[in-house]
Amino acid sequence: QFKSVEKFRGILNLRYRLIPYLYNTFIDSVKNNEMYGSPLGFVWQDDEDAKRCEDQLLIGDSIMIAPVYEQNATGRHVYLPEEMKLIRFKGTEIAEEKIMEKGHGYIHVALDEVCIFLRKNKKLPLAKEAASIEDVDFDDLTYIEY
Repeated sequence: QFKSVEKFRGILNLRYRLIPYLYNTFIDSVKNNEMYGSPLGFVWQDDEDAKRCEDQLLIGDSIMIAPVYEQNATGRHVYLPEEMKLIRFKGTEIAEEKIMEKGHGYIHVALDEVCIFLRKNKKLPLAKEAASIEDVDFDDLTYIEY
């Protein structure tokens, strides 16, 4: 059971690496009176498959999340309305970056992994691992670009 706790701790700590993007996107959405998270059908209005994806969200204009929502699932079916870069985090570390083509697919996701999809011509700033929001260093960021 201890190993499972450590796996979840890594996932929870990942949120601090994502804080620069999430905060900046939130502030931009408030200033511009825009949605922070949008269903795919709101962005790709002419794409019938995107309209049917109720559980995948575009956060800001750069990243898409497709959470694994079935208990004990080892992955999930995803729909990509355009080519995107899959960024697989194992705990707080990047385990894989891979270009995925537009269309339907299945991604395997382990218990200690989080997958984020980055849109083309966008970037995702990541902070170094931190123990709390007060420890996040906003001046020392790494960028993943696509």
